[in-house]
Amino acid sequence: MLSSSRMSVPASRRHWQPLLIILIGCLFAALTLSSIYTPLGPTVSDLSSYVMPLLLSGGLMLFGGWLTQSDLESRYQTTIVLWCVGSMSFLGLLGLWAYYLVITAGLDANSAGFLLVASASFGGFAGCVVGYYNVTGRARREEADLAARIIDSVMDGISLLDEDGNYLFVNPSYTDILGYEEAELISEHWTMLYDDETEQYIYDEVLPTVEQSGTWFGTVSAQRADGTVFPQEVALNRLADGRYIAAIRDVSDHLRYEHIVEELHEVTREMVQAETTEEVCKMAVDAAHNVLSMPLAAVWLYDDSTEQLEPIEKTDVSGLLIGDLPTYSADEPSLSWDAFKRQELRVIDNIVTEDSRSNPDTRIQSEMIVPLGTYGVLNIGSMCTHAFDEIDESVARLLAANTEVALERADREHALTLKNDQLEFLNSLLRHDILNGMMVINSRAETLAAELAGDHQRYAKTIVQWCTDITDLVIHVRGVLNALTGDGLETRTDVNLSAVLEAELDRIRMTYPDVTFSVDIPADVTVEANQFLSEVFGNVITNAIEHNANDTPLVEVFVAPDPANDEVTVHIGDNGSGVPDAQKESIFRRGVTGHAKTSGTGFGLFFIDTMVSQYGGSVVVKDRKPTGALFCITLPLGATVEA
Repeated sequence: MLSSSRMSVPASRRHWQPLLIILIGCLFAALTLSSIYTPLGPTVSDLSSYVMPLLLSGGLMLFGGWLTQSDLESRYQTTIVLWCVGSMSFLGLLGLWAYYLVITAGLDANSAGFLLVASASFGGFAGCVVGYYNVTGRARREEADLAARIIDSVMDGISLLDEDGNYLFVNPSYTDILGYEEAELISEHWTMLYDDETEQYIYDEVLPTVEQSGTWFGTVSAQRADGTVFPQEVALNRLADGRYIAAIRDVSDHLRYEHIVEELHEVTREMVQAETTEEVCKMAVDAAHNVLSMPLAAVWLYDDSTEQLEPIEKTDVSGLLIGDLPTYSADEPSLSWDAFKRQELRVIDNIVTEDSRSNPDTRIQSEMIVPLGTYGVLNIGSMCTHAFDEIDESVARLLAANTEVALERADREHALTLKNDQLEFLNSLLRHDILNGMMVINSRAETLAAELAGDHQRYAKTIVQWCTDITDLVIHVRGVLNALTGDGLETRTDVNLSAVLEAELDRIRMTYPDVTFSVDIPADVTVEANQFLSEVFGNVITNAIEHNANDTPLVEVFVAPDPANDEVTVHIGDNGSGVPDAQKESIFRRGVTGHAKTSGTGFGLFFIDTMVSQYGGSVVVKDRKPTGALFCITLPLGATVEA
């Protein structure tokens, strides 16, 4: 059958050819019928002579009607019409010649004229039949030729084998993959491509599966003409006549990429644990060497102070071949600086052709320059031209992305370490210098208070009281600093959340008498925390007030215990302007300014997030309806409830 998609055409382009055949059939039918009542044909007593011409005329009309509904292309319909007209003309000429002979011989001219009509109608019908089979055969040949060209053009190797496993046909991709000429494979057995072990596997596992289900798909090792072995993905199908169709694909690159990516994941897991940028850069060049098998690799990082790309790390081979690495800047054109500023990966297949190469006498033949974001570049070189393929480029991009993430993490760790060192210095200053000084002052003031009288004694007692207050404050601040740095955190105990919240609200109400409070706190709710829990809620509630620009500020505090999940959530909301979505997470980070960044004792939301996390809880900020922010602090419930 002809393919409908191949043969179908718009109806407007296929009507006139069938109509012509119908008209020809109608013409012959009319001539045949008219001859019954005219002296053109045989006598009325011989009406059986009209049956065949009428059937042929009707056949032409029926064929033309069928042709109007067929899916034959316009060009095929035209061919059928030409066959019809040509055959009709040929037999019509024979009939005309017979008519001429009859006339010249003095015989019955009417019978000769009828013979002319009958022969022409027979020729027209026969021409239609022959024309149809001609065009259908041609369409099949064209489709077969198209299928052959498609098979020849596909990238997968396609082969046809007889029932014994001998090659009958191979497409160009098949020979390209295997390295054989077509003539070297045709009539040969498939076993020529496989070693004994693989051959036995195919006989034991593959062919029985094909016999049972008709198909098999999997990977086996095949051997090229040059003797090299490669992984081959095979789809084998058995035809009804016993022959086999095999499609093969070289999956060496695919398996190589999977292996490289797996190795790179291992490197990445180690890289993100690195504490310094130097360690990250060392792992990056080692990965380029070991994973990509490229011995020439180096990393340059951008230095803000010098506005240059400074060399940080290189492989041992790079040191032997290149020596000291140069620096790159905007002052002198270079391939590395250009790739860094454009943030575009560059692959130079033949570096000798690049005028902007930094070393005209370089021994490197090809190079791949991979930007590491704003951090710098990773350069990978080879002693051969055209050394990098698509897999190398894809893996290099992945390595660069992982290196960039690791560098960012190392920067954060460095900044955090520096901040912790600063806090530790401040803690040490408070612990030794200030506390020791306050102890001396307090001791001297107590001595004076015991020896003096009147106003002087009162002044001395005031000094003692201030020393006591300042010492208590310093001790409190030291505890907070220890909590922020993760040092000296006391063991969590059961703390009465209800009592802490009520006490903080009483203190804040006295400080902010104009604020309206809406409070719903169940009695005796206990959580796992420590003495800083009051600081946590004091900061959040004070923030809700100080950053509220509403003329009638409102603070809502309600507690929702969840015994089923062994936790309780404290909701603290306000009717202010709220927190933008972009800041809902970042406001809890150290050093980030924004809504409710600092208030109360000045420790801020970073302190709140740190403490709540150490309690085993969480804090998030949401939108309050209709306006304002809603802080949700979830804490683990305590094991006991205080009476």
